[in-house]
Parts: sequence; C-alpha cells; structure tokens
Amino acid sequence: LGFSSEVGAFLAGVSLASTQFRDALGARLVSLRDFLLLFFFLHLGAGLDFTGAGDQLVDAVILSVIVLLAKPLIVIGIMTVMRYP
Repeated sequence: LGFSSEVGAFLAGVSLASTQFRDALGARLVSLRDFLLLFFFLHLGAGLDFTGAGDQLVDAVILSVIVLLAKPLIVIGIMTVMRYP
C-alpha cells in the first residue's frame, strides 16, 4: 500500500488493540516492545536533517529565554490571584 514502516507498525498496533486478546498480547510483548522502541527512535533520529538548524538557532535561544522568564512570572501571578501565602 506504500505506507512507511512507522505507519504500518501503528496500524498493526491499532488493529491488535481492538481485539479481545489485547491484554494478553500486551503482557507478553512488553519486553519486546521496550527493546524495539530503542531501534525505532534510533531509526527516527538517524533520518533527521540538521542542515537548516543553524538558521533557527537565534530564534530558539530567544524563545527559550522568553519561556524561562515568563513561566515564573505566570506562576507568581496565579499564586497572587489565588492569595497563596
């Protein structure tokens, strides 16, 4: 059908999850799932393209600084509204 391996694995999991044997399958396949999850993320990470990442470095740093400064201010504002001591 032309699906990638990730989409095929997802569709297989969805189809098996809708059966009456899902609990038994889940219990038996936990260790295999955890082992293969490593290879899934390795495959996914190896396929990433970082050629344009340098162009977005300044934007990422600015956004990170905004988040780091805004989050405590938002929490302080919420605590003030709720009259937290």
